[in-house]
Amino acid sequence: MKTTTLLLSLTLATLFTFAQSSTPVEPPTPADDPIKPQYGYMSIMLQYEKPLDQMAAANYDEGWGFSMSWKSNDIGKSLPFNFQFGGRMDYSHHGAYRTTLELLEPVGATARYRLTNSVFGISATARIISPEARFRIYADGIVSGRFFSSTEHFDLNGSFLGYEEEDSNPIAEDFVMAVGGAVGVQYWFHRNISIDLRATYLTGSNTTFADLTTATNAENIVNVQQVTAPMSAVSFQAGLTFRLFDDGDDCCNRCDCCGRSYSNSRNTYRNNNNTFRRPVRRPMRVQPRTNPIKN
Repeated sequence: MKTTTLLLSLTLATLFTFAQSSTPVEPPTPADDPIKPQYGYMSIMLQYEKPLDQMAAANYDEGWGFSMSWKSNDIGKSLPFNFQFGGRMDYSHHGAYRTTLELLEPVGATARYRLTNSVFGISATARIISPEARFRIYADGIVSGRFFSSTEHFDLNGSFLGYEEEDSNPIAEDFVMAVGGAVGVQYWFHRNISIDLRATYLTGSNTTFADLTTATNAENIVNVQQVTAPMSAVSFQAGLTFRLFDDGDDCCNRCDCCGRSYSNSRNTYRNNNNTFRRPVRRPMRVQPRTNPIKN
């Protein structure tokens, strides 16, 4: 039995050595290996935002909106957790006061009046995320610039020569810096698409906005109070995250894509353990030498 096992091992070792020395190793073509270079992740999500603490006490309404974000490729794949960096843009609408106004000009005309609160944000994020798997959990650190706006809108009922049908006028605008964090989970039901669920908390300095609960229409004049409160809110996002790939014909030309990078100039490729092999081993050609016969 031991003799048979030894002979079998020697036979396999000989075949493996022969295959390494004689069989050409060609890099996979795009048809053989469809994985393309990855340029990060993009998320498109619906958003629900709820003010907290003094901001909620000042009657700032809950809001609905959307967010879009981009994250870099995973960094530190050999570590227990990976890292990503990127940015996010989000917008949410936080309530409205509506009424109808009778206009002095044009005579007899009316207009639909709306007073709205909204917030637009641009954020820089750093993420720690679990390695590639069907489920991935993550936590974000966020620095965000938040632009708060209270704007009145006029929509003229009917068309009148020389008058604009729509107009808007901001009555309160403020920009604040905020910091916070987020936690979330991704479920990759497709190689390139995942369901993404996230909860975000942000807090910042004082901001000024219109208290819509105090808005009244007194003889075609809208009165509303402006209040100031520290920015504090929690938001919940749900949407999809997509992998971004190169749309060129070159396939798998970066190490962070599928673990291999090819170089046509050197006719070599790199694998995950950073070792090089030549795709084709060419036999050595020896120039024949003739020794002159001395008489």
